[in-house]
Amino acid sequence: MKSSVLVFSTSPNAGSRSRAAATVLLDCLRGRGIPTEFVDVCDLPAVWVTGDGVAAAGALWKEAAQQVERASAVVFAAPIYCFSVGSPARVVIELLSASLEGKPVALITAAGSMRSALAHRDFLNSLADEVSARILPKTVQVTGEDFTESGEISQGIRTRIADLADAVIHVLHSDQVEVMQKVAG
Repeated sequence: MKSSVLVFSTSPNAGSRSRAAATVLLDCLRGRGIPTEFVDVCDLPAVWVTGDGVAAAGALWKEAAQQVERASAVVFAAPIYCFSVGSPARVVIELLSASLEGKPVALITAAGSMRSALAHRDFLNSLADEVSARILPKTVQVTGEDFTESGEISQGIRTRIADLADAVIHVLHSDQVEVMQKVAG
């Protein structure tokens, strides 16, 4: 089975900067021949996390869980609010934690300023410690300063996003080699 990457946008804002950065990442991965899928939290119904799991959240959430399960790696694109990853991203990991277990996970964030550069750590710690996801150390954070007046992402951030794509691909290839070694051994 060929490796694939799921990019999951968790911003409820249709014009979000994290979603714009996710689009650049999708283009980078596709340009490198990596199959991708995209899930947007805006396309999913709002839910209360009750402890009843993804099945209680409805068919669209179950479909999102299946997309996560099919993916070889997941990249979250999330806004930072009040120095923390926004609550929609937390709902996603709460509902889809079983599907994320053991998966390589990377993160793109959008914040008001670089003062929020470490705001994503508690989110990544939750993914690592509570979900047992494999966290990629490379992250990308964008701010309003990283966009031109016409809304285009700067070349510097495009380069950082391309580097993130390469890091994800490296993990995918490493995983394939590990599986081949187990099969051959």
